[in-house]
Amino acid sequence: MGFLLIALGVLALAGQLGFLEGVGILYILSLAFLGLYVFVGGRSQYGNVGWLIPGLVLLAVGIAVHSEDIPGRIQLPEGSILFLMAAAFFAVYLIHTRITGFDWPSRHWPLFPASILLLAGFINNPSFFGNFTYVIAATLILGGLYLMRPSP
Repeated sequence: MGFLLIALGVLALAGQLGFLEGVGILYILSLAFLGLYVFVGGRSQYGNVGWLIPGLVLLAVGIAVHSEDIPGRIQLPEGSILFLMAAAFFAVYLIHTRITGFDWPSRHWPLFPASILLLAGFINNPSFFGNFTYVIAATLILGGLYLMRPSP
């Protein structure tokens, strides 16, 4: 914990002196959390996922924000932060919980936020599917009605 406080203090001081500006701080914090994940043992204990999640989420946010700042390069579609966050939780599943989880819920829980974020990304960006947007909306409504039907 002392190492973490020293690292945060150095980062705060560097930010105040103007060495870290913009999205760079997100990448540095992401690398710090991912480094801590590796340093404390990675997959050796299930609780280490607490270092992996903020590392991957900060990386996803950094990529989303950084892609908006670079003119003339590959531009991610609007609302792509939701897709990148979904990818971060799917990466948590692939890297850690799929292997170290001890039962079904502890192994597969990252798939739930990943699915919700992916679905929210599709709904938030209706031009993603082009003419199929109405079909997807109708499918969601029909699926909800099917789940709400009275049981026999």
